[in-house]
Amino acid sequence: MEARKSIAAQTLGRANFFLDYAEAYVPSDRRAFEHFLEAAIVYGRSVTFHLQKEFSKYSGFDDWYREKQEEMGKDPLFQFFLDKRNYILKEGPVSIQKTIAVTISETIVASASVEVQVIRGKPWYKRGPKILLEDLRAPLLQKYRKWKYERELARRRKILNARQQTEVSEILHFEEPEWRSRPATDLVREYLRKLTAVVNEAEMRFLT
Repeated sequence: MEARKSIAAQTLGRANFFLDYAEAYVPSDRRAFEHFLEAAIVYGRSVTFHLQKEFSKYSGFDDWYREKQEEMGKDPLFQFFLDKRNYILKEGPVSIQKTIAVTISETIVASASVEVQVIRGKPWYKRGPKILLEDLRAPLLQKYRKWKYERELARRRKILNARQQTEVSEILHFEEPEWRSRPATDLVREYLRKLTAVVNEAEMRFLT
């Protein structure tokens, strides 16, 4: 028999719904992004309220939830979004800042060349005609191979330079220094995942 879905889980589903829309509007519509992000935060904070209201009638819930409250109270992310939800409801919109990141990707060509010098054991006047001819041709062949190698290397570099890519990305983040390095949607997503773990545990304990 499938476990009944709690009201807290439904509220959590709404929070994820609004967060999905916030991610969909990045970066095309900043206004829509902020509206959906704030809705996700407010609904996320409501999850624990609905959890308490729905499950308080079950034996053992108060002791279990007291432990969960202590855990959530020690988690900086829970405290951060508690403050954000209160600010949204009592003060106004949250402050979202934008950072533009520029990434240049380029393939580096590594090259190496080896020059070989042949040292004969006999003086030149004691070498045969064939060996003398080879000795005369060797420097010319080496120069030709070096010229050919350098030309091929230049051709490859020209192709790779044409393939150089520059990516410009926008990161929308909260203004607080400790959270600036991560996109706001990533933080909300992590917050909702932690709430999901709490709700799932409550449903398994008290609804099955």
